[in-house]
Amino acid sequence: MIRVVDASVVLAVCHQEQGSDIARESMRRGLISTVNLSEVYEKAIEYGRLPIAEAIVQTAALEVVEFDELHALEAAKFAEQARKKGISFADRACLALGVCEQLPVVTADRSWTELDLGIKIELFRDGTD
Repeated sequence: MIRVVDASVVLAVCHQEQGSDIARESMRRGLISTVNLSEVYEKAIEYGRLPIAEAIVQTAALEVVEFDELHALEAAKFAEQARKKGISFADRACLALGVCEQLPVVTADRSWTELDLGIKIELFRDGTD
């Protein structure tokens, strides 16, 4: 099944964190927003793991989807609801892609499950990121 993946999914694999085996499987041939990919690369650079992150994205055959006007509108529609849960703009970009594509979204962030967006939120590990 194709899914939209959050930066936390790729970073979990990059850093071999708890749940990385599930994260690895869930992102195969998935979609990732350019906003979330930038977040992945920023964190990977910070920890000296950029080549690993790039290899993971390529190996998983993630389709990188540009954050466009449709995604911007969708992210804006649920901004107030998301802010109340501490959900960032980058998180909303990921969720907007899921809503626009009507695909499940995979993350480590449990607070996303409290949103009413009409899509399935899948957690790849217990707890929050």
